[in-house]
Amino acid sequence: MNTPSNTKSDHQPYIELVRLALQLKDIHPGATVPSLGGLRAAAITVLPPDADFEDAWHPTFADASRVELRWNEEDGWTLAAFPQDLSNGPTIWRRGFGVLLTPEEVATWLDLLLTMPSASASRDDGPYRSHQQTDRAFEADLAVYSR
Repeated sequence: MNTPSNTKSDHQPYIELVRLALQLKDIHPGATVPSLGGLRAAAITVLPPDADFEDAWHPTFADASRVELRWNEEDGWTLAAFPQDLSNGPTIWRRGFGVLLTPEEVATWLDLLLTMPSASASRDDGPYRSHQQTDRAFEADLAVYSR
């Protein structure tokens, strides 16, 4: 797909497909807050599982005041667990391995992380790109999710 150098692809369809992939893994996405500035980003609140859910969340997440799945076009996916004591900052896990993982990869990572965080180490190998530079390949890859 040809993407003009000054055109930015919409990231919302990608985020919505990730939300759907989460639901298919019985992960309950709450509200999604899209970015309003120049950096394309989104934050999805992850709601606790139902009481009868067979795989309970790890206490790191079950005891958190809020759990957020976040994406931005430079760093990719992260998960933030905010403690009840808000004087401490959130604990953050970085997925790594690129910005545009498939929705299924994101859901599988999150499913594992919520139950066994030690099995999915945080990766600090980003940022992968700059939103201030033209990146036709990224725009074309992101545009695929809009079809």
